[in-house]
Amino acid sequence: MIASTENFLGEKAAARVLQVHPGTLRRYRTQGNIAFYRTATGRIHYRFDDLMKFALPIRIEPVS
Repeated sequence: MIASTENFLGEKAAARVLQVHPGTLRRYRTQGNIAFYRTATGRIHYRFDDLMKFALPIRIEPVS
């Protein structure tokens, strides 16, 4: 659980950062592909740094 949501994004905001549908982000989470944190109330949050670590390998394409 997280004590503060200072550096965290909710599911919709995190999906916008990754430019994916929130359902796609949920699938990544349930498959264990992306780190997430649950608040005391049960809400899911993502750290921006974790989103960037996840996104970088996906977004970089080889130059031909």
